[in-house]
Amino acid sequence: MLIRISEVDKMAISQAAKETGKTVTSFIVGAALAAVRRTSKHAEARGSGSGARHGGVPNWFRAMCGEAARGGNLGYRDVGKRLAESLGGEIPDGLDLDEWSDALECLRSDCEDSDHEGIWEWFAEYFPKAMKLIPDRRLHLFSDGVLEAHEESGGLPL
Repeated sequence: MLIRISEVDKMAISQAAKETGKTVTSFIVGAALAAVRRTSKHAEARGSGSGARHGGVPNWFRAMCGEAARGGNLGYRDVGKRLAESLGGEIPDGLDLDEWSDALECLRSDCEDSDHEGIWEWFAEYFPKAMKLIPDRRLHLFSDGVLEAHEESGGLPL
């Protein structure tokens, strides 16, 4: 796909990506996927499943993990932070909003206690497919990112 934009827009995008610490590609993909998530069509596409687990791996998450694995500008701490910031829009299949709120309260408690193992276990329970993309040796970095998001927001969800 080829997208034509003005030089001024290219420079603005490049500067915004730089300010957020992302590559231009990661910045553009992230912005595009955020717009997709805001559409009702995307919400319907999530479908329904059984159990209280996210049905798959968000595309942006897979892309960030790929960049972290290659040693790009983003690391697994960034992945954890971004997932924590996105929890409001990533409700696992099989949960209603009240149940999801209760589940998030458990995560908040783990964050308040700086319980890295508890944080990891929580994400492994609710996002098992996504967590398979985080190498064991990087779990601590991932949970550091979740804690950073929690501290910056004054509590989850964000």
